[in-house]
Amino acid sequence: MLPSPPPWQLMLARIEGALPFVGEELGAGLAFASLRRLWCVHVRDYAFENLGPSHNPGPEAAELMRSWYANERQDFLSWIARRAPPALADAARTALAAKGLTERYTEAMEPADRALERLDALLPTSDPRAALKGWIEALRGEENDFLEGGSEEVLIEGRVFYRFAQRGSAWAASLAAAVRPHLFGMGTAPVALAGLAPREVFREGRDRRTETILTEVLSLAARDLADDLSLPLIRHLRWRTNALPIFMLLRRRGPCGG
Repeated sequence: MLPSPPPWQLMLARIEGALPFVGEELGAGLAFASLRRLWCVHVRDYAFENLGPSHNPGPEAAELMRSWYANERQDFLSWIARRAPPALADAARTALAAKGLTERYTEAMEPADRALERLDALLPTSDPRAALKGWIEALRGEENDFLEGGSEEVLIEGRVFYRFAQRGSAWAASLAAAVRPHLFGMGTAPVALAGLAPREVFREGRDRRTETILTEVLSLAARDLADDLSLPLIRHLRWRTNALPIFMLLRRRGPCGG
């Protein structure tokens, strides 16, 4: 008997099976949900200039339409509008229009372009986790600006202080992976898996193996995506004929396990 696939693969298989039942309205809702989550990850990892001593921008900054990082949000949405599959790109353009903004190009997003170019060279793949691992190792070895430092000593007026080192470009890798559902055989699906390239995998001297980190983030991303596709939107569409098949595909318990 063949071994069971990892839990994240089972969840993504269920999501892929539910996608044919997703209509235009539900697809737009999924795209906006993915866009908000991508911004949360972006705020967590991006090298903002005014993070403060704790390197924590606070919870309101992570809410896409209320964030005070207006310039960075415009860059983020513009990049997704250019690079993402149609549904997610349309969601980004809608968010820009809601703020009275238009798309723009900025050099600040070039690390994301480089990461995406390297990822596209590995597609298609039958082993998403192995492809992610090889891609991350290439970024670590050949793109120095992706590396993440720990803390560093600073001497001020004869006293030694410790501060966080400058953040790297892990944010760019996460964005690149998010706009390629092709990595998981989902084509141009109106969904995005957020946070697949966390800062930890680019940190020098880390304790955990890349495979362990990737398994963890894949499981979290798949769970979040399944949550987006299940109860909240199902309640909204409870009288639609496609609601029950989607719910059953994602939540059913049976012979296939969990």
